[in-house]
Amino acid sequence: MLPALMQVGLAVTAMPMPAHSITPTVPDRASQRLDFRIVIPRVVRAKRLTQPDRFIIRSEDVARGYVDVGASTAVLTSNVRHGFSLAVAFDRTLASRVIVRIEDQQLSTDEPGRAFLVAAQRMVDMPVDIGYRIFLAPGVGQGSYPWPIYLQFGAPEALP
Repeated sequence: MLPALMQVGLAVTAMPMPAHSITPTVPDRASQRLDFRIVIPRVVRAKRLTQPDRFIIRSEDVARGYVDVGASTAVLTSNVRHGFSLAVAFDRTLASRVIVRIEDQQLSTDEPGRAFLVAAQRMVDMPVDIGYRIFLAPGVGQGSYPWPIYLQFGAPEALP
């Protein structure tokens, strides 16, 4: 029997040695390029949108065919430099067409749900006046009705 020390020595010499050694290579000059882009999401927020509770139609409005209303306001915040999107929906049983006056622009639609681009600068908690010319649907008479217009503010998707 061989002494324990010799057994270890034999075991070590019996193991094959690698033909080449692995050494990490370090370049003379380390350089990497890091590209990144910061994307700030477009945000448009409307708060305190005030609109009339009722839509009052008088006999002279029926004779004229439309009602002018200038009693709405909204407080807007937008980080978009080109403006914001405004979707205008309305009740077809009361209105056949609507003109929305906002930011010195007149947006006219006879299609409920149509979206517009309102040209405006960036704003932070800025009060904005909103007016309407509501063209009456055929057969609508004088009276008090629920407010027929619904607005939705948002960030425009197709702008740079």
